Amino acid sequence: MSRPEAEEMADILRDAGITIVTSVPLRRKFPPVVLLHSKGVRVAIGCDNIFDVWSPFGNGDLLERAGRLAKSSGWGDERSLAQTLPFITGGKTPLNQAGEQTWPKVGDNANMVFVEASCSAEAIARRSLRKATIFNGKFVSSTI
Repeated sequence: MSRPEAEEMADILRDAGITIVTSVPLRRKFPPVVLLHSKGVRVAIGCDNIFDVWSPFGNGDLLERAGRLAKSSGWGDERSLAQTLPFITGGKTPLNQAGEQTWPKVGDNANMVFVEASCSAEAIARRSLRKATIFNGKFVSSTI
C-alpha cells in the first residue's frame, strides 16, 4: 500500500484504539512499527507462545525481539535503543525524552527483570545476561 494509504490506516487504527502486536519475525515482513508509532498507534512486541508458531527458531525472549526491532529499524544510537523498551514494557521507559525518571515509581507493580547492563540501550542491543526476575514483588528466578 502507498504511504498515504498506510498513514490513513494508521489514523483509523489509532482512533479505534487498536493495538498492533508484532513478533518481529526473521526474514518476513511485519507491521511498519515506525509509521504506526509516529501516528499514535499503540504498538507492542509479543509472541503467542514460547516458540513462534511461524518458525521453529526463537525462544520467546521479548528483550531479544526488541533488539531485533531496533536493528531492523536502524535504531543504533543510545537514545533510539532506549526508546525501544516501551514496545515490551507496556509503554514504560525509565526516562522520558527530557531525561527525567518516569519509571519505576512508588506504587508501580513490582514486576521486573534485572539484567547485566549499564543502561536500557545496552540491554536492548547486547542481549544482556538476565540475572533475576521479580513478579508481584517476589523473586521467581535469580542468580543474584
